[in-house]
Amino acid sequence: MKKSIGLIGGADAHAVAKIFMDAGWDVLLLSQGLPCLAGATAVSVLTAFAGCGMVLDLSEEDTEENKRGLTAELDGILPDGAVIVPSTVFLNVNSIAAAARKRGRVVPAHVIVDGENIIIELVKTLEADAAVYDGAKEILKGLFPTVVDAPDALGGIYYRMLPLMPNISARLVMGGTKPEDIDLAMQYGTNFSKAPLRMADAFGLDRILRLLEGIYEETKNQAYRPHEFLVGMVAEGKTGVASGEGFYRYGNEKGGNREGGR
Repeated sequence: MKKSIGLIGGADAHAVAKIFMDAGWDVLLLSQGLPCLAGATAVSVLTAFAGCGMVLDLSEEDTEENKRGLTAELDGILPDGAVIVPSTVFLNVNSIAAAARKRGRVVPAHVIVDGENIIIELVKTLEADAAVYDGAKEILKGLFPTVVDAPDALGGIYYRMLPLMPNISARLVMGGTKPEDIDLAMQYGTNFSKAPLRMADAFGLDRILRLLEGIYEETKNQAYRPHEFLVGMVAEGKTGVASGEGFYRYGNEKGGNREGGR
């Protein structure tokens, strides 16, 4: 009998679903904003996941109401032994897990989809069941090349590191340094595969700011205190590729070719 997995979400869920399908899993997909992926079984209600051994919530609405709500509903639907994997960027993972009655079966994650590269950070919550956590990790490591243990801290690893460089760079740009020069120095000086400020624009400066604000509120670490220049850009609607301008200006079409730095 094939193993069944449920997924909720849009483009990221589709990317993850394809890996499971290629490995021979039956995939049930509650697709959001996109037609269902060919080869997956389209579902429209959470109760359709009742026979799944694992459900990954990759829904893009990263709010307490949505993530906790889905976790609580899935906890009431899934059989004993099934695992719930809610993915978040901005939220406290223990708060999400606390929405379930069987909290030990909730294994929160930070799932980063970058083209064909998929990185999964798993977080062991305060009430995690070690056997459930290890089992989920074993399944995912068998399918994805990069599965790591992340700290029980807002943002995990990737999303905790990501906002630091744009925040520091905002001070330099405010002082007259060109974004292109920062990107060239960092990309080639550190062998980064991508220019960090262009990557920040693609991620969204509004999302960068949300991360900074959340982590600063939690830690009071001055490195995460949002710089006024970055705050100002977001307030002016200059959030990056999606708006047509961030650290760089883009073409007439939002997300188009870069025209130049600030």
